[in-house]
Amino acid sequence: MKKRCRIGTWKDEHYKYILVVDVEIDKEGELHITGNTRLQPVGGGHLMEDSGGQNYEDLIAVTHYAEGWNEDKALRLLALWKRWHLNHLRAGSPVQEDWLRANPVVAVYPESHYKKASEELARAGINPDEDGYLYGHEWKREELPDKVVVELCELTFDGVDLDG
Repeated sequence: MKKRCRIGTWKDEHYKYILVVDVEIDKEGELHITGNTRLQPVGGGHLMEDSGGQNYEDLIAVTHYAEGWNEDKALRLLALWKRWHLNHLRAGSPVQEDWLRANPVVAVYPESHYKKASEELARAGINPDEDGYLYGHEWKREELPDKVVVELCELTFDGVDLDG
């Protein structure tokens, strides 16, 4: 599945911002979600690229939703994006990832998130975990549940199908 969805727009005194989100589940079952924000000068002019990638803040900034979208739907997409994006690149085992979701570790540069997470998991007695796995020593795969795939397909049904 590969979809491109125009989520909506917002303005300031200089620009109109247009948010487009690409949602892809590749053939191995890995979810990729990226946002692309384009801006257009108020009063006309050429569209320019502003930001792209994991720009969650732009999804929250939308004030005028495209057809088929609303705040609730956008926030649900955001929750799925944060939870499942790059589901085949997990640093922790399932028990470690579950613990970190329930006990978020915040690291502010120059602090290392990896180091802080490793230390907190060790304090919780799960680094290494019951199988001897040390957090961050390889990429772990977390398969997308079928219900997440269905929900993503339903959320993005109004998008442009990019599969062909």
